Amino acid sequence: MKIYMLDTNVFSYIDESQDDITCSIGSCEFVYTRVQESELQDNPNTEERYRRLRLLRSVCGRKIPVETDAWMDSLRWDDDGIWSEEPDTVADRVSKGSYSRKKRHDAMILAATKRIGCILVTNDSNLRAKARSEGVVALSAIEMLEHMRESVEKENL
Repeated sequence: MKIYMLDTNVFSYIDESQDDITCSIGSCEFVYTRVQESELQDNPNTEERYRRLRLLRSVCGRKIPVETDAWMDSLRWDDDGIWSEEPDTVADRVSKGSYSRKKRHDAMILAATKRIGCILVTNDSNLRAKARSEGVVALSAIEMLEHMRESVEKENL
């Protein structure tokens, strides 16, 4: 079974495009971290925030713990972390020492993706390129939806 780590921007894309990914839930697993959940909770548009959080909870199974940057003020407190004094080396390489919120969030998502060996789905072309350079399979939301449709079509033959 394929496991897909969905970046925050994928929830936005699916919400806006109204693509139905629930048809693939039996043939794959969608996962997330507290980073995506926190970023969705920070959406100032109340209606979008609730819609996208409902989408996350309806399609994603497991919440994957992050092992790095548990102290970041930009993330909501969560006991799912595996706390560590040292930042994850993947996160350091991805962010290149940058402490910008977006780069550190992306680094935590990529580190969790790499740790569990799943496919990263993001519409951020820079993050996809970085993931690929780290040996992680990375797709855009459109590519993931195309792969899922092809899989469903093959199953129906």
